[in-house]
Amino acid sequence: MKKILMTLIILCFLTTMSYTQTIIGLKMGLNFSNLYGNDISNSKILTGVSAGAFLSYKFSDIFDIQPEVYFSRKGAKEKGVTDTETFDYEFALDYIEIPLLLKFSLPIQGLKIRPIIFGGPAISFNTNAKISREINGYAYDVNYDYIKSTEFSFVLGAGISFPTKHYDWGFDIRYILGLTKIDDSGDNADTKNKVIILNAFFGTSLF
Repeated sequence: MKKILMTLIILCFLTTMSYTQTIIGLKMGLNFSNLYGNDISNSKILTGVSAGAFLSYKFSDIFDIQPEVYFSRKGAKEKGVTDTETFDYEFALDYIEIPLLLKFSLPIQGLKIRPIIFGGPAISFNTNAKISREINGYAYDVNYDYIKSTEFSFVLGAGISFPTKHYDWGFDIRYILGLTKIDDSGDNADTKNKVIILNAFFGTSLF
């Protein structure tokens, strides 16, 4: 029985190794970001962009591990009117984001299209924080220095891909929930990022 079990394990390992494939590619997306937390109210969605690269390591026909690195703009907007002024604030936060995703690709017999689902943790490094203000028609920008340099988040998404022997391209939508308070002013405000990204990607096989 032990010999049979060991033989099966070796066969599974060899099958996985025979399929192993590495795909490197580029991705670009449209961000819809906002802030959430107990100290956030009346914030609106900020539209931004994301762009970067990924490396997809396929262990089997359905299972990948995919690290990524890309630029992503997060933040929020706020508009309002008081007795003395009309204001429009744009709180833009730029990050280098590095997720590590577990991806499952679901083959459909007879079709060259595959649904995909994925999820995993991400770490982000803030590179810039800026507030664009427009008050009573007067616009100006100021840098904001009280954002934590590192953010942890969780990524969950789904999409479709069109794989061939040497290429893979497609689209996905992902939800990124910030787990780290981003305020670094000393007030410890309960403020976190959340983002929806619509992505297009294209990859080519290395091996």
